[in-house]
Amino acid sequence: MVNEWLKSSGCSGALHLFDFWSGGYYELRLPLSVSAALVLPSILSHSAHLYAIRQVVVDEPSYLGSDLHFSCGKEVALWRQVDEGTLTLKLDLGKREAAGNIWLFLPSVKNSVECSGPMFNGEATQLLPNWPSVWKIAVTVNGINDMHVSF
Repeated sequence: MVNEWLKSSGCSGALHLFDFWSGGYYELRLPLSVSAALVLPSILSHSAHLYAIRQVVVDEPSYLGSDLHFSCGKEVALWRQVDEGTLTLKLDLGKREAAGNIWLFLPSVKNSVECSGPMFNGEATQLLPNWPSVWKIAVTVNGINDMHVSF
């Protein structure tokens, strides 16, 4: 199904594919040729894969998804690029508290990613070697919290 949709979507360039359940990340170059197929992990009976699919914008940071909410983006209340290399984001989980991870596409990272703010949980991990611009950041959100990211 995904292959047919991608071939008929008219998208070009590349797409981010984030798997909510596994936290897996794939980058897909488009357009797919007639013989090309996206090879995704098999789906066991009575289970599913849930993908957030977003267009790659090469020089702009992107929110790829999280394991906080199955929408992989509904929780984002604010996303602001303050300047080149600095982001402010606010996540809103309503009355809920949750600990988990967010995945960000951060192009042009020099050496590391530094995070601060009440929801940062002490760890930013680069998904090397395959995806040097994709970062997994541990967070704890209590209702509505913000975080600053420097890269």
